[in-house]
Amino acid sequence: MFGGLKSTSSRGSLDKKGLEIALSKLPRYPHPRRELEQYETSPDVAAAVLWDAYMMGDIEDSVVLELGCGTGRFVFGALMLGARLGICLDIDEGVLEYAREAHCRHSRQLCRRVVYMVADALYNPVVSVDTVLMNPPFGVYESNRGLDMGFLSSALDVASSIYSIHKYTEKAVELVKTRAAEKGFGVVKIGFLELKIPMMFETHRRRVHRFKAFYVVLKRGLG
Repeated sequence: MFGGLKSTSSRGSLDKKGLEIALSKLPRYPHPRRELEQYETSPDVAAAVLWDAYMMGDIEDSVVLELGCGTGRFVFGALMLGARLGICLDIDEGVLEYAREAHCRHSRQLCRRVVYMVADALYNPVVSVDTVLMNPPFGVYESNRGLDMGFLSSALDVASSIYSIHKYTEKAVELVKTRAAEKGFGVVKIGFLELKIPMMFETHRRRVHRFKAFYVVLKRGLG
């Protein structure tokens, strides 16, 4: 669907730490919406997942989609690592416009290779991409229960490779494996992370909330 574009950049001397530093320069969205669980992916976590994807050959010269992109750290990092095209998809038009402005301030060249798409990830209009990278809403509120699995299902329908972050429970790990196998995907890697959410909303009682998460690497045709 998004073929025909040639990558005009490569990672050059950029290493994992340099990538993290570059991603830290993307500002935090100042108007997050609690009902959408708009918590940013921290630069260290984004860099770790992106570096895995790069080393596994799923970034360079690829079309990369970030579902529920927020400020688009995954897409922006993927482009710095040599992705051909990035697609930022989010249901919130405000955060998408903020992402576009932030990307363009940091690199006009990279910004020109991003498609900004206002859409519901559960009804993903994108037909086919090489790689999905995402940190979906975890569904911590009653109205959002199972939302991360809905995002995963959308990714499984369109991608060849998927890198997805989820709140850790043994049940969640098994559910991801089952969903992947049903769509012909195999699990290449499961990594564990400590996520940190700063105090953002009036309902928060801790300065920083820490919890265990995992990210999974899935490949089509290995199921």
